Parts: sequence; C-alpha cells; structure tokens
Amino acid sequence: MTKVRSGSSGVPAAAAVIAILLALGSVGVLLMARGANRVSYVGPVIGDRYTVVTSLMAAKGGRLNACYAMPLPAIPIGCEGVEVTNVDVQAIPGVITYKNGTVGTPAVMLVGTWDGRALHLTEQPRQTTLNGTQPQLIVQPPPPSTGKPVGQVLDELRRDSEDLRKRGIVMLSWGQAKDGVEVTLAVADPKSVQYLYDTYGRMRILGWLQPIGSQSLPSPTPTMVEKTPIFTPAVAQLSAPSAEVVWSLFAGYDLLRSTDGGNMWVRRPLPPVAGGGGIPEMSFVSAQEGWWAKAGVPETQCNGQGVQIWHTTNGAATWSQVGTKGLGYEYCKQGLSFVDATHGFLAAWDPNHSPTIYRTIDGGGTWSGATLPDPPGFVTQAGGVSLRAGLVKSFGGTLLVVASWGGQRADYVFRSNDEGASWGYVATITNRPGGLAFVTASRWLKIGNNSSAFETTDAGKTWHSFATDYSDAVTASSEASVFVFVDELVGYGTFHGGVRRSVDGGSHWITLKTPWPSAPATPSGTAGGGRASGSRLASPLPPQTVSWPTYASTVFGYSLKYSPRWFDLGSFGLDSEHYFSNNKDAGAPITMGPDGVFVGISADCFYMVGPGTLISRANIVVDKIPAVRYVFKSTTVGGTLFAAEVTVEPGSYCYRISMIGYGQSAVEANLADFDLMLQTVGFSPRSAPAASPRPTHPPTN
Repeated sequence: MTKVRSGSSGVPAAAAVIAILLALGSVGVLLMARGANRVSYVGPVIGDRYTVVTSLMAAKGGRLNACYAMPLPAIPIGCEGVEVTNVDVQAIPGVITYKNGTVGTPAVMLVGTWDGRALHLTEQPRQTTLNGTQPQLIVQPPPPSTGKPVGQVLDELRRDSEDLRKRGIVMLSWGQAKDGVEVTLAVADPKSVQYLYDTYGRMRILGWLQPIGSQSLPSPTPTMVEKTPIFTPAVAQLSAPSAEVVWSLFAGYDLLRSTDGGNMWVRRPLPPVAGGGGIPEMSFVSAQEGWWAKAGVPETQCNGQGVQIWHTTNGAATWSQVGTKGLGYEYCKQGLSFVDATHGFLAAWDPNHSPTIYRTIDGGGTWSGATLPDPPGFVTQAGGVSLRAGLVKSFGGTLLVVASWGGQRADYVFRSNDEGASWGYVATITNRPGGLAFVTASRWLKIGNNSSAFETTDAGKTWHSFATDYSDAVTASSEASVFVFVDELVGYGTFHGGVRRSVDGGSHWITLKTPWPSAPATPSGTAGGGRASGSRLASPLPPQTVSWPTYASTVFGYSLKYSPRWFDLGSFGLDSEHYFSNNKDAGAPITMGPDGVFVGISADCFYMVGPGTLISRANIVVDKIPAVRYVFKSTTVGGTLFAAEVTVEPGSYCYRISMIGYGQSAVEANLADFDLMLQTVGFSPRSAPAASPRPTHPPTN
C-alpha cells in the first residue's frame, strides 16, 4: 500500500488516496537525471514478448496503464504502472467507466512487446480468474557488496530515476529490504540488471512483466531454509523432468521448484482452484511447463467426481484452465502424470470396478480411457475389491504403471506399448516393503523406510536384496516414501521432513535443504494464483501479549506488539507506514489468499481502505485515547475487501491502523489479535511533522 504522491518534495498530493500494490514497494518519485558520464545503454531489445496479469486503468484524458499500483477509493483516479498501447479498452468485457471519467477493467492477461517505455499488445487481452502477476526475483548473480550505505543507494536511485527511464529501465518501486536495497523493474532483462549492478552495486532486483517465447522466466532467489521437519510423506509429491529440475508439492498447497538438483528451492504460485475434494496434484515436463489437477468432492463410493486441470508454460507464473473433454464424471480421479508436452495420464477408480487410465495426446484438451485388466489371481468384485492405479512412467515407447489394492500387500505392474491406448499385465510384487520406483523399463526398486530395499533387473521376474543407506524416522507401518528417478542414476525421494537425492541409482542418499514452513497446517479456502506460500488461519493462542514481538518507530513516536501468528513485513520504503501479515511472503494484499490478512499502521492517516458497508463497531481505548474500531466491507476496483480499522489522534497527530483481507472470515478470525495489538499501542513525542489535511471515511450502512 502506498500514497499517490506528486512532485519531488515527497508531500502528499491534495487528492491523496491509498493504493494496494500488486508487488512490494512504493511508486518512485521522478527526480533529476544523472550526469552524462554514464555508460550508454538503451533498454530491452524490441520484439521480445512479455506477459502480465493485471487490470487496465486510465484516468480521464490520461494514458492507459497496466496497473502495478491500484487505487482503492470509491472514485478511482487511475493507477500507476506501465503504459499499454494497441488495445481498445472499451471492447474488454467488464470494463467500467466511472463518473469522473476513469476507465478500469477486471484482471486480464496481457501479451505484447516491450520497447523500454510501453507494452505494445500483440494479442487481445484475455479474461482470467487469476489475481495478478507477482514480480519475480531474478536469478542473475549479484556482484559483491560495494559497502555503500543503503540510504546512499536509495538517494542515487531517486536522483537517477528519470535518467534510468530514458535508458529503458523503468523502476516501479524501490526501497529498503531486510538484506539491503530492493528494486522492482517493469522488465528485469539481463542488460538492465547488469547496468544496475555496475552502477549501484549489490541489490535485489525483481521483474514484473514476465518474458515468454525464447526467453526464460526469471525465478525468485531461494527462500530462507528452515530446519524444522514438516509433513509426512503421505501428502508429498515429486515431479523430476530432468536431473537438474525437480518440483515438489507438500500438503497440496506448497509448490516449489529447484533448477539445480535440489540445492536451492523457490516457491511458485498456484492456480486459483477452489478448496474441497481431493489433494491437488501436479506434473511437470520441464522447468517451465506443467499441469495441475484438482478433483472435486466425490459422490458416495466414488460413483462420480469432477476435476479441474490447469496448464502453465512459464514456470507457474500464470496458469490457464484446459478442457476435460472425454474425462467422464464417473469414478474418482487421482494420479496425474505427463510424460511430455502432449501426452498425459490421469487414473480413475471406484470400489466396484476395474481402474481406468485416461490419456491425452494433445496436452490435456481431450481425453480417452482404457481399463486395466484383472491381473492373475485377482478378481475385481463390487464392495471394495478393486485396484487403484498410480502414476504412469515413460521409457521411450514403453509405459509402466503400478496398481494396488489396500486389502493385500501386493503391487501389480502393467505395461502399454501403444501410448496408453491399451494395457497388459507384467508382474506381481508381494511382500516387498516400501514404495516402488521405476528406474528403467526393467530395473525397479522397492525401498523401505528402514534401509531395507529390493531390486529387480528383469522387470519383476526375480528380486534380490539391494544395499542402500536410505532410512526415515517413520515406522515401517507408516506411509511409504515416494521416489522418482530421472534416469539410471539420479533419483529423488521424500522422507519425514524433506527431500533426498541419489546420484548412484539409489545406493546412497543425501538430504537436501528445503524451505518448508516451520509447522504443518491445514489451509482453508482457495489456493490462489498469488499465494506463494499458503496463507492460512492459525490455531487460537492464549489471550495475552506478554510474549508478543514488539515493533517501535522512534521517528513517528509509537510502539506496539503484534501477534506471533503474524510476520513483520517492514515499511516497503514508506517511513510513515509499517505492515504485518499472517503470510510471511505477502508483498501486498493482492498476494494473499482468502484466509490472509494484511495489517498496516499509518502515522499520517493517509493510509485508508475506502468507504464501505458497516459490519460492526466497537468502542475501544488506545493508549488512554477513546476510539472506535470499525469492521466493514468495501467494494473497490481491486476487488471486494473486508477491513477492521481505527483512527487515533494523540494531540495534533493522526494514526490509522487497519487490517484488511479478501475474506470476512479471515478478518474476523484475526480480529481478537488485532484488538489485542491495539491495546499494546503506545504513543510518545515524535519529530516528524503532522500531515494535513487528513481524509476521513466513516463507513456507511
């Protein structure tokens, strides 16, 4: 969130409003240019295509922008971002023209070329259910630190912002991060990044417009590694399209990617799939392309179950829903596996019939099913005697899949030589503990949790013991670990608390550092496209604040304690404001899911949400000052928000403290903590001047 500012003095504009950013930081103020002794350089190469999901907006008589900073007042005044050309905004479905002449659209997917100044669309904007594109941290290695103070670098960026814009380097925001200076560029192409490195030294650089086509997607730097173990392998999935690229999914909401063999991981956004039903599944064929499946709530005995399938071609930066033509409603769906960009499989089952494996040969547009035959010694019977198939593994022209029945300790392997049009029985595996992994078409491993393993090199005809150092903390009766082999040597496996890797065919395993959450949790609501790490409601804490962490602003004369369920997000470069959230990766409310909240304090009262419909009010006391805490609903061009807000005026100063979220239940679930935080607020004399005039917006019924 930030104020809309004008001029170079930093004084708020007369019609000051609050904005929700689609990413970290505030909109920069354009100041004087740097001298002519800089290296000559003009921005990105014309012709490369970029994409972004956001809203379009133009104030009356102003330019049309792809909104990076989106305003929230009742009467919008436009937005900050990058200029967009070659589009008829009035032809976009859902476009709104406000009384003051401002034009705005819902979220749309934009594709076009970037010339260092504007995004020139090459395709008609497409409607989408995604919230918005999050800026991505680039992978270009930063230089060693120059030792420049952060304040000096920020001053240089302010001074040079217009000069950088002329060079085609458009800064959307800049400010102080926990580890130094952070800059968000409209386009973080390699030359622009290198120029900033050469000119200003080490910094964190993000790019908003995402490259497509021949360019690779910028990726975030690894998140901090946390050592606390997390979920059991029962909710873990792995997809390894190559020795270097591996994707992991834990608990159905935490999607991570590594492009260096699991040494460093980054969280990736999820599709906006509604909650309920089965645990989501993913399958990737590269670092960029993959699919996501989410089955709905099944009917009794799995007589029927719908399913959504989503597709990404840019490393999960954005997702699009694909058709499910041919995927009948019959049966439950589980076991998504794509073997290349066009061929994919999805298993289906119920307790009364033989399992079906659906296949697609056009990337998920259409599907057809093939039934697995009963293996020798097994007869499918109504009432629960039926097999359930797993993931399909491809070895050239040979496909393998394993199916099992919970009523006996046996796995049955099936083979297809016609791309999944039909399947035949291959082998039965009995009394072999552990998860089955296909290493090659003929070499398979069964690896247990207690260093026991068995191997076949003749496609299941004979088995022998296999020496391995793999072990897990869980007991032999617990869920088996999951193993995925890329080739004859490189494989990955889940264990109780993370991921392991083998580079010698499964004999030896090393534990990889993984940035998992520090404790398991069950998320509620949707897994939105902006949710990088799964915002979720926390379990209740005792109603006390003694052990709560403290934040204090000596410049603006206040201190407070905030809930240990929240994270301190910093000021995003705005000294008079400070933010907290129950999502530690939140850069703004737009990056949260429906169970996330974003808490902010403004020391000059220019931070506000906008008028809305009153839900409740309460008389409270903040540092001995009587005040009113409102809870209300606000409908904005950025979406429907719910907020709790209080304004306090000690002396001649004004402080506004707000908590907002996309779900009323999220705000109400955190309201007790918000009220407890208000009880801890303390004011003291401050040196910063008071802002005037102060806008007000009492909620209306």
